[in-house]
Amino acid sequence: MRQRQRAGLPLEELPEEAFAFEAPEDTALYDALCGLPEPYRTALHLFYFEDMPVERIAKALGRRAGTVRMQLTRGRALLREQLKGDDFDEQI
Repeated sequence: MRQRQRAGLPLEELPEEAFAFEAPEDTALYDALCGLPEPYRTALHLFYFEDMPVERIAKALGRRAGTVRMQLTRGRALLREQLKGDDFDEQI
């Protein structure tokens, strides 16, 4: 049986309507996510928005699971720093 491949676009090429959020905090968080360097942005997006486990992310990106875990940790820290002063401190 032949598997279908999923077509995708980089996050920055998706139309704004693709991620329309009701809460302004969610929009601010997603905007901050899009501003992260690619390795962190991709790992966080796949983990939180696509609900992919670390092992699957690692396989999809050709990285080791430990690398993905570190990218998630560092990406969260960068987001926390970017959003400091907002009401996100408890959420991240």
